[in-house]
Amino acid sequence: MEWFQDLYDEFRMRRNFGSIPEERTKEEVDFIIDVMELSKGVRVLDLFCGVGRHAIEFAARGFEACGIDINASYLDIARMTASMKNVSPAFFQGDIREIDFGKDYDAVIIMHCSFGYFSDDEDRSVLQKVYESLKTGGKFFIELINQNWIVKNFVEQSTGFVNGVKVVEERHYDDKTKRVKFTVERYLPGGTEMKQGAWRIYSPHDIKAILRNIGFRYLVGYSTLSKNPLEGQSRLMRIVCEK
Repeated sequence: MEWFQDLYDEFRMRRNFGSIPEERTKEEVDFIIDVMELSKGVRVLDLFCGVGRHAIEFAARGFEACGIDINASYLDIARMTASMKNVSPAFFQGDIREIDFGKDYDAVIIMHCSFGYFSDDEDRSVLQKVYESLKTGGKFFIELINQNWIVKNFVEQSTGFVNGVKVVEERHYDDKTKRVKFTVERYLPGGTEMKQGAWRIYSPHDIKAILRNIGFRYLVGYSTLSKNPLEGQSRLMRIVCEK
């Protein structure tokens, strides 16, 4: 099992994106529709969709939405939530590096900084697959944490509590590989549980160069949902490009 499969378990879901308010999801989808200039009814692919919160919201607004994730239990939650909301986005389980995305999407999105799990070559291959899955003129939206911000504001250790469970995370930034190597310890009643991984992070310059080399045309970048412009030290990068 690869580190990101081990990390994204039920505990992580509750701690992280599983606790995001529905209003936040609606705000994010409002933003995506606006900056990508999407019209109701077009085809939207949500990669690394997790529990499907964006795909479900798109479907609720009349879009033809599809989500792909490697975690079968997260997709079970997504399908259950979609059923409760009486919408029917299509969800598929598989490794993003291997699964066929399909073709002729109007838009592809990667949200919640869900990128950088793989080798550099595999990351580029995923972005190439995104390009090939889009219609000519189709758009790609990716949300990433900014390498420049991470380096400037690096925190080597943090401690928090999730439903009474102590969670300690230790981090090391490797400037050669541009990866944040981390160890997470969860102090559960039955004993300590450890997770480890190495997350690849990108600067604005690097991710733009990769996208352009693939063939994308960079359109715009923002740092906030209020449309503050993307700058060198922005914490988040929300990038829109076009095939």
